[in-house]
Amino acid sequence: MVSLRRTASRRRGLALMLLLAGAGSLAAPAAFAQSGSPPDFQQLGFPKVLTSALVSPDHPAVLHADGAVIRVPAGAVPAPERFEVLTGPLSAFASRVPAGQRPLFDFAFKVENPRTGTLLGKFAKPVLFSYRNPAITPGSLYLDVSPSGQVSPNPMPPVIRGKVLSHPIGAPLVGWVVTTPVRAPAVWPQFDFNQVHNAVFGTGRGPLARGVSWSFREDQGLPLNSPGIDQSLLGPTVSAIQTNHQFGDPNMPTYVDGLVLGATNTHWVYALNAVNGKVVWARRTVNANMSNPLVADNRVIIGTGDSGFLYGALGAFKAGKPVVRGYSFSGVEAFSLHHGRLLWQVPTVGEVMPTPVVLGSTVYFATGGGHVYAVSLADGHVQWKTAIGSFNNMDGLNWWRNPAAGRTEILVGGTDPGYLYALDAATGKVLWKYQPAGLVPTGLGEPAPAVDPARGLVIDDARVAGPGGSNRQLVFALNAATGLPVWATTVATGAPTPPFKGTAVPVIANGTVYLYAPVGKAEVALNEANGQLRWSTPIPGGPGHGGVTVVGNTLLLAHGPEITALDAATGRILKTTRIGGSFGIVDPLVVGRTVFLTSGWGWILARPLTGLL
Repeated sequence: MVSLRRTASRRRGLALMLLLAGAGSLAAPAAFAQSGSPPDFQQLGFPKVLTSALVSPDHPAVLHADGAVIRVPAGAVPAPERFEVLTGPLSAFASRVPAGQRPLFDFAFKVENPRTGTLLGKFAKPVLFSYRNPAITPGSLYLDVSPSGQVSPNPMPPVIRGKVLSHPIGAPLVGWVVTTPVRAPAVWPQFDFNQVHNAVFGTGRGPLARGVSWSFREDQGLPLNSPGIDQSLLGPTVSAIQTNHQFGDPNMPTYVDGLVLGATNTHWVYALNAVNGKVVWARRTVNANMSNPLVADNRVIIGTGDSGFLYGALGAFKAGKPVVRGYSFSGVEAFSLHHGRLLWQVPTVGEVMPTPVVLGSTVYFATGGGHVYAVSLADGHVQWKTAIGSFNNMDGLNWWRNPAAGRTEILVGGTDPGYLYALDAATGKVLWKYQPAGLVPTGLGEPAPAVDPARGLVIDDARVAGPGGSNRQLVFALNAATGLPVWATTVATGAPTPPFKGTAVPVIANGTVYLYAPVGKAEVALNEANGQLRWSTPIPGGPGHGGVTVVGNTLLLAHGPEITALDAATGRILKTTRIGGSFGIVDPLVVGRTVFLTSGWGWILARPLTGLL
């Protein structure tokens, strides 16, 4: 009896949706029907025809396409129409769907009168769409794609029954995307997990879904409420930088398979139980660890090395010759994920402070000796080594698959000389390099560039010379295939910043680039397509160096000793929470309703998401 009531209730819900659709809630004419200009389906992400049929106004029709069923009732169209169901690569929408979601299916309707060639902009009766996929969950979303390419949730939630999602359609509004929550990863292949730098995951049920709180003090960790070392002598900013470089975690944590991983400047790698913060294993490394730990094939990949220079390099520096950064042991080390056993080491001349990237069975990394390496994930065997002549700093590597050339490109920034380089992943050949005009001496070795694979854009930021000895914070987009500039926007002008705090990590989400601008001490948002500034919000307190994390309509920014939540659409500050210590290149990591952080004072932290919003 209960089952019958639930079924009846669900039927009533679907019937109500159909009624509302027929009443006009979803049946507003599409923009192209009003303006007379048809949409460019290919440009909007729907180049392929999945199925098509000639639909008559006198008879119902059913179209099937890749798990989707489209039911067209009699009387939905005014005349015989060619009804095409279009689709496109899911990668075109991967960076445009809400954070914590991934696209499962994208589709569009092209309904055309074969006699006149006119596109239909409104159905007389709603068409019912349903889609079956094992990945459908109660957290799946049904998103609209507008004629301008914007992706946003449909105002009417879908009906979800088991593994089937259904929704009525009143008008061909160009397209739709069905998504599912991103579950916790089994790998962590690059800085901040993905190319757009936004690590947000679902967990289903359990403590992390509710939110946990714990604090783990690492070896030599300082009290979170203490000032930086020698703050009275150095000042708060420089003291925080120096303290971070000696005692803390300069980079963000990693989450894989119930473990939180952190790497420290005190030569330790920790794997903690994500629920309670207890140590699963801890291992010493040969030097400081400044990279975001990577995980692939049950291996933890760590870049090691320090930020110093050998005294003997002074002569080469004065002579204008390249110098090696990193005065002690450096390289890449691999540990077993669940036990921490050392598997292999690759020693290098010069630090490996930047976060490597793992693609397939290969690890790519850059060094303070001006080289980029490709080594085997299995055993560390060197596959190729390319001299780019520029040492790196904390710039995490990124990548892009060039569909036209059929190759993968590795992207890495250099400090001196200051270029952004693209290398062929298969051979190590330098494909292009780019340097903005007026670049200050710290170059492009600080921020990790973001990549939008669908648009083929590389987003980065830099400090360039401004008027009267000032600096300008420049955000720019490059064509990933050619390295040519697409747009560049100055988002702030002000006094020069300390070298380690001059740039920050760009983040791409929903067609927007988010960035903390150290020169202006503000969080900014730009239109990804053209670089137009959407908003700029001054951020009180300590500076930021990492990127925001986009959680729904909220941004989380770790800066100084604080976490600030902002409205993603307007930049309005919603809440600021003091954590203590100071954050380095830390993008908050969100798993369920839990936020994981690392501190420059030597801590790995878990905090409930609800307490930060």
